[in-house]
Amino acid sequence: MFVRTRVNRRKYPRVDVEIQVTVQGGAESLTFKTETRDVSAGGIRVRLDSFIEAQSPVAVVLGLPDGQPPLETVGQVTWCVREKRLLSRKGAAYDTGISLTDLNFAHRERLIRFAQSLLY
Repeated sequence: MFVRTRVNRRKYPRVDVEIQVTVQGGAESLTFKTETRDVSAGGIRVRLDSFIEAQSPVAVVLGLPDGQPPLETVGQVTWCVREKRLLSRKGAAYDTGISLTDLNFAHRERLIRFAQSLLY
């Protein structure tokens, strides 16, 4: 697991961390098994190999390394930008921000604790 911290001015602490995530959704209901680029209690950033339109609803399964079952929730794509460089022979890659729109209190607290454990 790779972790890098930075100064945050967001509502929730955001940490650069690579953890397993599954994202399902978009116009074609595609399923992506990938890693996060960063995580907070408000959202995640991932790299996908296909474009997903902003405002698209997605299902998210986040495998936090905290000994608990994966966190399952829904979110909404807030932005999706094609990366300038290509991913080897697979073609384009898309840096994608997902807002976690349906977190209950326990899930949000779990994400806050996870992020804080990496910051302090």
